[in-house]
Amino acid sequence: MPKEKNERPRPDTVLVELPVCDVPAASWPLHIDVRLTPVQSQALRRITHGLDIQRATLENGRRVVNATDAVRFVLEQIESPSGTNP
Repeated sequence: MPKEKNERPRPDTVLVELPVCDVPAASWPLHIDVRLTPVQSQALRRITHGLDIQRATLENGRRVVNATDAVRFVLEQIESPSGTNP
């Protein structure tokens, strides 16, 4: 059956397991400036585009439409030690 014109493509999903530790409250950078490798850049573009297609939003309600939003979205998905998002 052909896809409708307005139907959005469904992106693939991946499960990433990361170690997350409790850490004492301390000063930590609120800004990062990073140069990505071509492979990392492609991965971030794929994540950003997939989140945009799914109309993902940040906790503040903003749509995920760029790489910075995508990084923020990923970090917001990590629960705090109390079991809730920070």
